[in-house]
Amino acid sequence: MGSFHNSVTTFFLLICGVGLIIFLFFIFDSATFPLPILQKPLPQVYKGLFPTTAQLLDLPHFQYIINNDVCLSDDAIFAVIIITSRAGDIEARSAMRRAYPAEHLKQMGIRRVFLLAVSSSKDDIRYNSVSQNALEDENRRYSDLVQGNFKEAYRNLTYKHVMGLQWATTYCHQAQYIIKMDDDIVVDFYRLINVINSIAQNQIPLLMGYLLKDTMPVREPASKWFVTQTEYSESKYPPFLSGWLYITTPRDANILVKASKTVRYFWIDDTYVTGFLAKAVGFSHQDIHQYFTLHPEYLECCIRDKIHLCDYIIGPNGGDPALLLKFQKHAYNCQERNCPQRSPYRALNRTCVTSKKVKAPRRGFGEVKPIQIF
Repeated sequence: MGSFHNSVTTFFLLICGVGLIIFLFFIFDSATFPLPILQKPLPQVYKGLFPTTAQLLDLPHFQYIINNDVCLSDDAIFAVIIITSRAGDIEARSAMRRAYPAEHLKQMGIRRVFLLAVSSSKDDIRYNSVSQNALEDENRRYSDLVQGNFKEAYRNLTYKHVMGLQWATTYCHQAQYIIKMDDDIVVDFYRLINVINSIAQNQIPLLMGYLLKDTMPVREPASKWFVTQTEYSESKYPPFLSGWLYITTPRDANILVKASKTVRYFWIDDTYVTGFLAKAVGFSHQDIHQYFTLHPEYLECCIRDKIHLCDYIIGPNGGDPALLLKFQKHAYNCQERNCPQRSPYRALNRTCVTSKKVKAPRRGFGEVKPIQIF
């Protein structure tokens, strides 16, 4: 009899317990009684990639959303390439990966990351739309993205630029050189390495690239490059290097990054970093403009000529990411065959004949005025 009584009591308690669970389920939903989200702790090796106390320029709550330690503990790193890229420019990054795969670069002693911000396509129609999930998938495949928690915007390029230098000095400080470049630039890295070895080794400090002097601020309000007197009051910028591509070292980049904590923010990134900051710390520049071309048409003429070295090793892609693929193939073949240089009489600026690539002007400005039609 006692055993039966105990069974009934147990059954009754069980029913009450189930009823209480069902009652609570209907009374409290996930909005009013949120369940804790249990996050798996990051492995020790990754904790340093996402510091919670980082600062970038005047951003006190800067964080990496995506980060990768592409240099690891390798000591034999010739250079790390930091490439400013808009989050939505997937095609440009794909072209660079196909032209120079990570393993191919590694054989040359080079590592590479792409610098991104948070896609802001809803705020600025000029930027291609891409979801954060798509970027996460891209990074899982290639492990070469570094993304900060600020928005993609033209006036945020300085944040991205300094983020890249700060990242390189933190996560790839063992590299001999830092190559900063944009993702729409065509480069012959085989010859660029030779240029660095022949010129850069004796330069301390090192800021080497296309030097721009006596550049004046644009004061036309309709221009994309319009700079107010409040932003910059002087009539000329200090000498600076084009942000297309320049070379420095982790040591010198670290000095520039430290200077950015005291030099007022300016949104034209190459002017700010290699101009304002370089001036503040007393850095001079090494000009190698002879290796640059402003015209992608010259690079196409080089590609058609399968015999000679190209007169240039750096230039714009003219809005065609595939140009880098074709130019890399030409550069690689010339390296293998030891192509000769052109004679001065056969220079590209004398002999190149090709269709002109038309691209929207980057430093032009609009003008509205009445015109006489008839």
